[in-house]
Amino acid sequence: MKKIAKFSILILTAVICFNCSSSDDGGDTNGGDPEPNPNPNKITTYDADVKAIIDGQCIRCHTTPLQNGATFPMDNFNETRNGINRGMIERIQSTSSRRVMPPPPAAMLTQEVIDIIRDWEADGLLEN
Repeated sequence: MKKIAKFSILILTAVICFNCSSSDDGGDTNGGDPEPNPNPNKITTYDADVKAIIDGQCIRCHTTPLQNGATFPMDNFNETRNGINRGMIERIQSTSSRRVMPPPPAAMLTQEVIDIIRDWEADGLLEN
């Protein structure tokens, strides 16, 4: 009888352990990474959404001639699109003071602004 009781407790413990997990089954299918398309209900374009961000936050360094150590210009659509392909998204999302864009002492971009740029990339880097 003691063996059956111990075996029952062991089985019950195993069932409880396997049913409890850190997953909330909330549908996170990309390992905790940000959503690949922050705003799937809107088509984001350079002309309508991104150009104003670039002009307000980036063009002071990413212009021709380049300023303050910038490595590529972003004066127009094609140059900005090329910047995305050169790791711009990673730089604007970085929290490292050596990699973040814009660099200090400029204010970091808000998550809302970063999401617009990420959404533009997810939508195919459309011009207009």
